[in-house]
Amino acid sequence: MVTNGYHSGTTIKALVKELEKFLKEYIVKYKRVDKATSTQESFEFVKRIFNEMSTEEKYEIKEFYLIVHSMDMGQLKGPEWQEMLAELAAIPAIKLIVTVDNCKSGVLFTDHQLDLFNFVCVQADTF
Repeated sequence: MVTNGYHSGTTIKALVKELEKFLKEYIVKYKRVDKATSTQESFEFVKRIFNEMSTEEKYEIKEFYLIVHSMDMGQLKGPEWQEMLAELAAIPAIKLIVTVDNCKSGVLFTDHQLDLFNFVCVQADTF
């Protein structure tokens, strides 16, 4: 799944909704799933299923790649976003690939978030 941080429509609610939709359509399609009433409930569902994917044999898909372009732009640089993405990155089934536009974007993250992200940084100048 690819999301663009520079797009004004990129919100936590939109990303969680798309992740939940993917999981319900392709992963837990035969299992009864209660409808989440809030973004937080949806996020907890997403985390639970992805955690199960990395530990249980019943799932055919073992890895999910989430690509976030311009993680340091717009709403994505907010602390709530960063914490949510850090929690997702800590799940073994999720492979998070991000790009940043600012060479000092590392100051956006707390030490706790950096531990969860476990970043491998590669500088790839485009000028």
